[in-house]
Amino acid sequence: MITEIRNVEKALGSFDKKPTESEKKIMKIVRKSIVAKQDIKKGSIIKKNMLIIKRPGTGLKPMDLDKIVGKKIKKHIAKDEILQLDMVE
Repeated sequence: MITEIRNVEKALGSFDKKPTESEKKIMKIVRKSIVAKQDIKKGSIIKKNMLIIKRPGTGLKPMDLDKIVGKKIKKHIAKDEILQLDMVE
């Protein structure tokens, strides 16, 4: 009977939610980043209409959008360039 209970416990699995190995492999591809919708000149103040959310997820996360809107750009950013935190002041 104890063996059967342990088998049921194994079948129920864990309550810890973490990505599987196959999910880890594709995370950067399926996640999204904040991307320049247009060329943005050095010294410009970032506005939401200058940005778009696109794949891959190798830059700033979409949930960081409000953290960078209103910040000053340190260098010229080309259209479709993925934003990184070191690009803003």
